[in-house]
Amino acid sequence: MRAAALVLGGAIACGARSAAPAPDLAQTRAQVARIELCKTTGAEVRAWFGAPVRDGRQGRLRIEDWLVAEHPERVLAIVVDDHDVVVDLSFDTPGGASWIPASQCGAAPAP
Repeated sequence: MRAAALVLGGAIACGARSAAPAPDLAQTRAQVARIELCKTTGAEVRAWFGAPVRDGRQGRLRIEDWLVAEHPERVLAIVVDDHDVVVDLSFDTPGGASWIPASQCGAAPAP
């Protein structure tokens, strides 16, 4: 019974998730293109994409990630400084492995 309830719960969650269609990749790329380093704020990005799925810190820099598409997986990650200004971003980097988050706006803050 418990396994059936878990499967049923998963089916309900999947059904709820697919109720709102995801934006197409062209629309997502256009939204990402609106992000200007050293000018756009994290608050603006959160207003456009909703709450991030991950939010953490690397030294004094805050890193936020969004899963903007699932199939294939597309990830948007931004770095914001102490003033909530976007100072770096990564979008659609395969695996994110080649991206090293750092401030692209002048001197990088000390860790």
